[in-house]
Amino acid sequence: MIRTLSYCLAAWTVTGLMACDTNLEPSTLTLKLTARLPAGVQTAALAIDRIEVHLGADSQLNSIATTSEEFDADGNWAILQVGRPIELAGLQSETNALVLGDVQLNDGRIDQVRVFLQDGTASTATANGKACDLAVAKLPKNGIKVSTPFKSFRSGRNLEHAMILDLPLDKGLVTAGSCFELKPMLAVRKFWTGGKAVSVD
Repeated sequence: MIRTLSYCLAAWTVTGLMACDTNLEPSTLTLKLTARLPAGVQTAALAIDRIEVHLGADSQLNSIATTSEEFDADGNWAILQVGRPIELAGLQSETNALVLGDVQLNDGRIDQVRVFLQDGTASTATANGKACDLAVAKLPKNGIKVSTPFKSFRSGRNLEHAMILDLPLDKGLVTAGSCFELKPMLAVRKFWTGGKAVSVD
């Protein structure tokens, strides 16, 4: 309501006649998380610092290549601060997906998501009853990005979106010494706009 009122006052100040347009409101994207653990692993907790969502140009022709350094540093990343270890056991199904929070997005195309782990906080696993720290030193400095083909989604204005991100640790945990090495794997499991599912393929 406060944001809507601000838009109305700004419009009235500039023109004196312009009607309030609530379609100027940003859209909201709710981020959720699921995970699949390998056989023999009872628990796995990732110390997630933040999740960033990239908003590209309206036209794909005008977008920056998602593999470029310019893309990583272009400033069009909306940030959801998490700042805590997330226990992934029990998050296998969509109905058990953990709600992490919301990000506000202007008009554009959601074309990438990346997850950053906390520095100085261990990500851990328990396998066959023994707890250990995951090896994460080889993870990319620009975050764990969606590693499957990414179909971009239109953000629009004044809309409610939801996205389930999936960590396929059944493939992303590789035995390393007495514990596991974490591989950078992330997928979009499901996406909704206005409560209606949108294909992610």
